[in-house]
Amino acid sequence: MKNPLLAIIFSAVLFSVIHLLPYAAIHLFLEGLFYGSIYYFTDSLLLPILGHFLSNTTCILVANYPGIAKGYRKTDKNMVISSTLYSWHYRLSIFELSWL
Repeated sequence: MKNPLLAIIFSAVLFSVIHLLPYAAIHLFLEGLFYGSIYYFTDSLLLPILGHFLSNTTCILVANYPGIAKGYRKTDKNMVISSTLYSWHYRLSIFELSWL
């Protein structure tokens, strides 16, 4: 694409869709816009990858340590599913970092 704004928006939509978390689609879209903008302004994948890694790490901590997330219930089925999905995202982030 020759238009950077359209490329960033397209990448953000793809970032949101590929995570397969419909309840977090807006957040993921905004996060994708943020990472795309960082890439555009720095011309480096390092910062977006590190940002994604830190975001996933934060989600893992919140999902797995009850004291961190207010209102967390160990039996909450959605939280267990989210925790499992985020653990896969975390592993993929480690994989991303290994390419640097």
